[in-house]
Amino acid sequence: MTSRNLMWVRRGLVGVAAGVVLGYASALISVGQCEVAAAGRVADELGDRDVFVLPVESASIEYPGSEAILRRSGFNVRACNSSPQEFSCFPWAGVANGKVVYPFLVDVRWGFVAAPLDGWGTRTRYVTLFGLVIRVRDFGGWVT
Repeated sequence: MTSRNLMWVRRGLVGVAAGVVLGYASALISVGQCEVAAAGRVADELGDRDVFVLPVESASIEYPGSEAILRRSGFNVRACNSSPQEFSCFPWAGVANGKVVYPFLVDVRWGFVAAPLDGWGTRTRYVTLFGLVIRVRDFGGWVT
């Protein structure tokens, strides 16, 4: 390899490394915006911002960080204190802490139940660019 070709290979590797670092930085900076976007989808689907949040230790589907995320997104959040035998915490909603999965990509799990047998949830992937978030697609999910 000539020194000129070697120089271009080095520049290419440095460029790729810089892109990966910038991608992870972008995703980390944008996690909160992705969580708010997912909470916005919950509000749109549910049609309400007055919801219960399930206790983490009793929920079969866990949404860690949900109460803080929903409050930050303008929801009026109440704790659910009913027993599993007489569950009456409707509507409930959950938005889990976002997770950086790849450079520029963040996943957020979310779901809601408006009434018995009336709800759904999924995991949404967002592409990020330093605070700008764009929904890419939903993965999997559950329905009641």
